[in-house]
Amino acid sequence: MTSTPAPNAASAVPRASAGQVDTTTVDAAIGALSDLDTVAVADHPARFEAVHSALADALSAIDRV
Repeated sequence: MTSTPAPNAASAVPRASAGQVDTTTVDAAIGALSDLDTVAVADHPARFEAVHSALADALSAIDRV
């Protein structure tokens, strides 16, 4: 198995604008995990944190928090 370094995890996941729910944001966040098997295991936490943050932002946008 070949490992490739993870791209900047924060930039790999787009953010939703305040007050909007953009399903493309959620889809992109989940899609950021699609190549996880090619990313070094040491880089997995950063990828998961970026996805979690993007999904939390999307949920917050619903409530405009």
